[in-house]
Amino acid sequence: MSVLSLVTLIVLGLTAASPVKKWYPESVGANYFQTNGFDGNQLVASYILPDGRLVAGSAVWTAGNGSAGINDPAPFENHADPFYSSGSVIVSGQQVFAVNAGSDSFSVFDIDPLDPAQPKLNGTFSSGGEFPISLAASPEGKIVCVLNAGARNGFSCYGAGGDGWDHMSGWDRSFGLNLTTPPHGPVGNTPSQITFSSDMSSLIVAVKGQLPTDLNNPSGNMTGGWIATYTIGQNRTLAAEPVKRPAAIPFSINEDVDQKGVFFLSDVSSGFAAYNADADSAVVQGTIPAEGAVGQIRGVVACRLTVAGTILSSHSLGVNASGTDLSVFSGRGGDWMYINAPGYHSVHAFKISGPGKFDLFQRLSLTDMSSAVKATAGFAGQAVYYKTRW
Repeated sequence: MSVLSLVTLIVLGLTAASPVKKWYPESVGANYFQTNGFDGNQLVASYILPDGRLVAGSAVWTAGNGSAGINDPAPFENHADPFYSSGSVIVSGQQVFAVNAGSDSFSVFDIDPLDPAQPKLNGTFSSGGEFPISLAASPEGKIVCVLNAGARNGFSCYGAGGDGWDHMSGWDRSFGLNLTTPPHGPVGNTPSQITFSSDMSSLIVAVKGQLPTDLNNPSGNMTGGWIATYTIGQNRTLAAEPVKRPAAIPFSINEDVDQKGVFFLSDVSSGFAAYNADADSAVVQGTIPAEGAVGQIRGVVACRLTVAGTILSSHSLGVNASGTDLSVFSGRGGDWMYINAPGYHSVHAFKISGPGKFDLFQRLSLTDMSSAVKATAGFAGQAVYYKTRW
């Protein structure tokens, strides 16, 4: 055998032995969450196939660390959500954002439209406070805000510039809540989520109240939370003070897709709540029966005039599944919902067949995802990217 042939065989052997990334050109998008690793956080990306199934993509270091709140005693000692919030991972335009709660920062990744499950780290930015837990992007994608829930609580915002994201100091707001870093929870008067209204008229923040048993509640009295609405004026100005709607214990806030101006809250005190921003209505509580340790998905619809909610259906995630964050993807093949189930170390995929109708069709374990994933019990965040919008 010639030396050239031998060298060729060696090179071919090395090539064959090297790990090969699987690229799915038929994929319709990507799904993202974060590992929230204390010694190094990762953004985990999976391909979404035309039938809604998730397949392994990549795990990319965020250049930051995760963290977790301190669970108060029973019945919260096993609470699975490390941030007591929603929105720790979001997608806006061709970028995906993730908080680094242990580094007081957030990371920005660029998305390749042709290969969305291989995001590339663009940079990290200061959260402007401590223990960042939620992100929001304006409808046109020009502003991103990060919500802090530690001793230095409030939010900071960044505007899209020619070289990336520039701090908008005029949008910094402090809440002055009596919290620690990391905070006690899952209630404890902690911030829950930050979001923009779809018409870009306001920036909204949900903050939980306090239970009599909260360790940071010396009064021992039940106190309500609030929904803070900051008006956005012309020339991208933000109101100095918000309009506050009393609420109970809101964990998340989302605007109804079909009824603009109607907002839903997940509320641990009753199950859910809703309000109509256009009518300046009060927050109306709904009721979901207690289900013990069984995680539940609920389909809820609200009347725009009364904002009274009605439960359409429910589905168990399984005993001690501890369902946390979720995302929804709508494509030609149907509508799918992805839910983190930390108790099972997996992401559950559901087919949505109609209002309040959904069926489990996949449980993707962390061990079935990218081999680069450093699995953690406190993974968090859920967001999706569309290769093409239909």
